[in-house]
Amino acid sequence: MEREALKKIWPEWTIGRKLGSGGFGAVYEATHTDELFDISEQAAIKVISVPANRHDAEMLCAEGSSEDEVKAYFAQMVGDFVKEIRLMLSLDGYSNHIVSIKNHSVVAKEQEIGWYLFIRMELLTPYYEYMKKHPMNEASVIKLGCDICDALEACARLRVIHRDIKPENIMVHEGSGNFKLGDFGIAKALENTSGAITRTGTWMYAAPEVRFGKKYDHRVDIYSLGLVLYGAMNRNRMPFLPVDKPAAYREREEALDRRMRGEKLPPPCDASPELTAVILQACEFDPTKRFATATELRQALERVKNGEAAPVKKETPPVIAGNLKVEGTPVIAGNLKLAEKPAEDPQGPRVSIKWGEAEAEEARKQYEQGERYYYGRGIAENKAEAVQCFRKAAKNGHAEAQYKLGLCSFEGIGTAKNRPRALEWYRKAAEQGHAGAQYQLGECYKNGTGAAADQAEAASWYRKAAEQGHADAQNSLGWCCQYGTGVAKNETEAAKWYQKAAAQGHAVAQGNLGWCCQYGIGRVKNETEAVQWYRKAAEQGNAVAQNNLGWCLQYGIGAAKNEAEAVQWYRKAAEQGNTRAQTNLGWCYEKGCGIAQNKTEAVKWYRKSAVQGSAVAQGNLGWCLQYGSGTTKNEAEAVQWYRKAAEQGNARAQTNLGWCYEKGCGIAQNKTEAVKWYRKSAMQGSAVAQGNLGWCLQYGSGTTKNEAEAVQWYRKAAEQGNARAQTNLGWC
Repeated sequence: MEREALKKIWPEWTIGRKLGSGGFGAVYEATHTDELFDISEQAAIKVISVPANRHDAEMLCAEGSSEDEVKAYFAQMVGDFVKEIRLMLSLDGYSNHIVSIKNHSVVAKEQEIGWYLFIRMELLTPYYEYMKKHPMNEASVIKLGCDICDALEACARLRVIHRDIKPENIMVHEGSGNFKLGDFGIAKALENTSGAITRTGTWMYAAPEVRFGKKYDHRVDIYSLGLVLYGAMNRNRMPFLPVDKPAAYREREEALDRRMRGEKLPPPCDASPELTAVILQACEFDPTKRFATATELRQALERVKNGEAAPVKKETPPVIAGNLKVEGTPVIAGNLKLAEKPAEDPQGPRVSIKWGEAEAEEARKQYEQGERYYYGRGIAENKAEAVQCFRKAAKNGHAEAQYKLGLCSFEGIGTAKNRPRALEWYRKAAEQGHAGAQYQLGECYKNGTGAAADQAEAASWYRKAAEQGHADAQNSLGWCCQYGTGVAKNETEAAKWYQKAAAQGHAVAQGNLGWCCQYGIGRVKNETEAVQWYRKAAEQGNAVAQNNLGWCLQYGIGAAKNEAEAVQWYRKAAEQGNTRAQTNLGWCYEKGCGIAQNKTEAVKWYRKSAVQGSAVAQGNLGWCLQYGSGTTKNEAEAVQWYRKAAEQGNARAQTNLGWCYEKGCGIAQNKTEAVKWYRKSAMQGSAVAQGNLGWCLQYGSGTTKNEAEAVQWYRKAAEQGNARAQTNLGWC
């Protein structure tokens, strides 16, 4: 549909390969050739679909909106995108480092509610793709910073904050090597700047004041650009992440939490001391300590490039309370507030302490000391001392300390394990709005740890944390909505929460969202998108997603069939103990699918999975043992594994167990037991079992002879294509 619409709008342009896709559409490469003058021009065409798919409109209708209301809703969304286009057009000419728009068009969709927006812009290379061919060094990182600063200086002239600076929104002109800033989809004017990024933007690069919903200004862009530069000089790792190994999801969460608490960032590992100083100033937690403007940041980068010393700042002399004249407007120094009218005292005026603030400051210091003991930062690690510090801070109302004390009590770290007490501390922090504590409180109620299990209470706390952007909580709330646990079942809402968590890089949520896309749960079925989400989660090490990705690749679901790659993903998941992957890897070895046939390896993986309780693997292992495939023949052990699988309801194992009883293979012959297991399997639709049961009924083997019922079972098996049953039915 997109390509057809494009041909109508710009017929002179030939649409080539898809360069990328996102939540609202895709970007295509396009070429225009003027044959008369032999001139060829290339461009990128961004196609935005509003709504993104029919399901979005259907969801609004299901909520009770009329057709006109749905149209008005999406028309407003189109208006927002048009504002982005106008904004980028208004910036044209102010900087050579902003992606240039050449043309645009808005077209109504045919036979459905919605519009297509087509934006033709210069063809550029995405930042990450450019880095693969051109590894970044200090000189190129300085150029990156200067180029994007130039773009931000242009924004400043028009009083615009970009608000979404991140590597994905930086492009590179291959010819000149110039870096360019694009995607002004959430940019806004300076006049309205308080907490408006709660539902948009990218948390990973957002400044603390944005994340916490506080008033902010253009310095949020300085912070985000600083993080981009930090990553470029830290082997593409954010602060506090290990640079010598892949970071786990929990490590990423902890790194983000540490940054949002204002912890001093470690130097980027590959930057010189001079560049490090510039980057760390750009990334200051306190916006007043950052560079005041993009111009200041650019000039600092240029000084590093030219080997010039940074200008010496004139430090304000420290204020000594004893020298302050205590009259007139109060002077705030830390948490000490000087009284406007001090009480008369023979020894002179005294400082009046605002006790609430002083206690808060003391709590903060106690908490920070606890952190030092907990992680061994500049002091010997001592978990028990850490707990004592957390306890003091927690009693003074410090939410983060209450949360940490809850974690320590829950796990028995530095103190006796006491889960009811942990729940109490979680609740204190949660009631102050601490998202992590709200999530942990939900976990306690879900699992019945520290309190009686209460799924509705769990879902309630998950929701509070999820609405603050807590990815774990968003995923858990999605699960509750999907299965109706503690809340009314709502698969659409489930997919929505999975999407939010997945967008933050939550691997489990990415896998869950992939499942929803694959099977059309809560959203339109899209197997291609499912594979994309599985891959994102799999690359983070999520074993379930690795297995699901392997399955899609093995059978060509949503992606080109690739059995060899499927085996690679099965192996990654199997080595993490995923039973389905172990079974699938065993099957690949048994059949020689995507890898050289090796029945001994097949048995090894079947056994690993069978021991963990996989019924399919137990059945397959039984078959290998019965016939000596890849292992020594052992009919008695085969029967044991068939039984384990059969008792879990595995139809194939039930059939095989019935056959062993009928023939006395690995167990004393018992035709009555044979009939029992054939019947269980037949009821589940096994054609082989249906045929075998029919034979037993026809000849009265292990059961009362009943030719009429025999015919019924022969027919069921025959209709499934079972040749033996078809023969027997024909004979009857």
